[in-house]
Amino acid sequence: MKGRIHAYEGYSLARCTFPIRVMKGLGVETLIATNAAGGLNEHFNVTDIMIIKDHIFFPGFSGNNPLRGPNDDQIF
Repeated sequence: MKGRIHAYEGYSLARCTFPIRVMKGLGVETLIATNAAGGLNEHFNVTDIMIIKDHIFFPGFSGNNPLRGPNDDQIF
């Protein structure tokens, strides 16, 4: 997939997660996501590979969650 959309750009979380749901519907079981996040560790260098094990989803604190709404049990 190329490109991305974000909730902070005004898109709904359902729209932001739509490509992931389509991939799941097509049978994709593993997703490798890349990003250009900065690191706080001063020992990190440009091009270092990192594993993100967790994150803080700030919109979730206000009740926004991409898992809200109807679910298609045939897919998931």
